[in-house]
Amino acid sequence: MRVLIVGAHQDDILGLAGTILWLKYAGCEVTYVCTTLSQYEYVDEPLDPSEVATRLEKEMKECCKALGIDRYINLGYEDGFYTYSEKTIKEIVELIREIKPKIVFSRWIHESHPDHRAVGMVTRRASVLANYRYYRSGAEFADVAGVEGLYYWCGGNQPWLPEFKPNIFVGVSKYLKKIIESYLVFKTVKGIKKGLKRSLVIRLYNGIASGFRMAEAIVKDTSFSGWINDPLLCLAKSKGIPIKA
Repeated sequence: MRVLIVGAHQDDILGLAGTILWLKYAGCEVTYVCTTLSQYEYVDEPLDPSEVATRLEKEMKECCKALGIDRYINLGYEDGFYTYSEKTIKEIVELIREIKPKIVFSRWIHESHPDHRAVGMVTRRASVLANYRYYRSGAEFADVAGVEGLYYWCGGNQPWLPEFKPNIFVGVSKYLKKIIESYLVFKTVKGIKKGLKRSLVIRLYNGIASGFRMAEAIVKDTSFSGWINDPLLCLAKSKGIPIKA
């Protein structure tokens, strides 16, 4: 099964680290599309933005190895200025039709960071259009992408966002060491160790909410027009992934 994850920044992927490791355990082919270069991330020393981006891209490749991500794509937008537009929606439509994932993840559409909000909204509309045969980029009708499930994850402020109400929890304590490893490859990001500690507290919080020791929280988009069955729950049941919904 193919899985597409669309985030705004390289380190966005860390919030789904345990879930990705389970997806890889289940035999999924995982692609991560990052929309920006994150060149304005806080760093421990003054650096040219292009140098920050170069370092982050190198660290992202190490993170992909740690998590088993099969394919990584960076669309190269300026950090802080990714927008919901005709151009960005069409771009993601084409990627979805190329990759043909059954499952798509993106950032929560009500997060405070404008890049996160935009990438979530773009991915949702693109997923709908990619499944719609009559939306075409040329004269020919396109094959439908076949997306069956659309899901969102949230950032480090997840437990305190009143709008974010998870309806799926993935138990991730089995992969604690790998989750930590995936964070620590981002040496360029100032405060990554503090961010790691905070993320582990959030996973413990989600564990209390779900009955797992540690968990990652996900919102499934139940209004998504391509919804038939819940492919993530079906996969979990068939492969023994610890999920509560």
